[in-house]
Amino acid sequence: MCNLSFQLLLRRYVIDAKNKQVKSETFCGTLACAPPEIIGGIPYSAKIADMWSFGIAVFTMLNKANPFTEENRKLLLTLQKSKTWKFRSKYEKSLSPQVKQLVKGLLEPDVKKRLTAEQVLNSEWIAMDPKLKVMSAAEYASLNAALDEVNAGDGYHLPETSRRLYVKSNGKGASSLAFLKTADNQYVKNLEISKKIQSF
Repeated sequence: MCNLSFQLLLRRYVIDAKNKQVKSETFCGTLACAPPEIIGGIPYSAKIADMWSFGIAVFTMLNKANPFTEENRKLLLTLQKSKTWKFRSKYEKSLSPQVKQLVKGLLEPDVKKRLTAEQVLNSEWIAMDPKLKVMSAAEYASLNAALDEVNAGDGYHLPETSRRLYVKSNGKGASSLAFLKTADNQYVKNLEISKKIQSF
């Protein structure tokens, strides 16, 4: 869900001199995860393209397999546009109608009909567990770190360390500092667990 929060908050577009959004013409990415507009070489909205890739990730987690494995670009594009994918029979019965509908909306080849991050967050599937809309301390810290990285040097956001110094020097935000400390501690714990897993 943290990915969806990034989607909602990060600026994933370029504006021209007339303040109009310019579509991306950078046609790159993993073939298995790239949306039809990238495979077809059509200028695209990065946020909408990301939602297709998110759909691929959700499908893969639910099915233990990718929906598209074709390596020939032309054939892959045909399969994507014709929605030639299906849930694996051994997992399909255990999937809720809500998550199936979500995946269908994310793997929609028509960019005007594809689900947005906001629509996913307000979907029936997310509504099944309201806790999914609440970020953990670690996810919140990751989001802030990503925002700091994206906005570094643009004057709109202070880096995390500068925010902390500001809060300390102004004697404000004791609860915010406590939250940041908790998030930092959780991050360190997650990092240690990750290192242990990698050592096996």
